[in-house]
Amino acid sequence: MQKYPNMTLIILGDFNAKIVNNVAEKNTIHEESNDNKTRLCNLERNILIASTKFKHKKEPKVTWLRPEMNNENQIDHREEQT
Repeated sequence: MQKYPNMTLIILGDFNAKIVNNVAEKNTIHEESNDNKTRLCNLERNILIASTKFKHKKEPKVTWLRPEMNNENQIDHREEQT
């Protein structure tokens, strides 16, 4: 990343990371994080978790619904180099 300072790095992935408000911006839906949050946050140094940066309606925040438990999850994220 340092070799190409004028380039934009975008990382997309199926992270399955539950991120709470005190870790990311205030635009998350979870009260508890999971283990994948730690992995994503380690990757995220100097990278913005863009999917949590901006205010959204609740529906776009929910990226997976567990039908049998009616459990809403925001587990897919987009990262950008800051």
